[in-house]
Amino acid sequence: MKIVPRPETLLQLFFFVSELICFIQVRCPRLVGKTSLGRHSKLTHAENIALSLYQSVMKQSDVKSYYAFVKGYHLVEFPNLPDYSNFLKQQK
Repeated sequence: MKIVPRPETLLQLFFFVSELICFIQVRCPRLVGKTSLGRHSKLTHAENIALSLYQSVMKQSDVKSYYAFVKGYHLVEFPNLPDYSNFLKQQK
């Protein structure tokens, strides 16, 4: 079965998650984590969460094929998409 990209769903997820994170940062500053040491992620927290949710919406259980799908169809929406190994680390 061929999986058809749904960019409008991805963008809706991203905007919802982004607004939710902003709300939490403003209303509950104690819940916001401290900045971590080391290199910063290429993707924002909202992008990571939206991509994780989109994976379940697209019903892709295999992470490698999902990464190839996102890279092939949604690189415009996520120009800072890291390579596969860093993508795996960020999705944890």
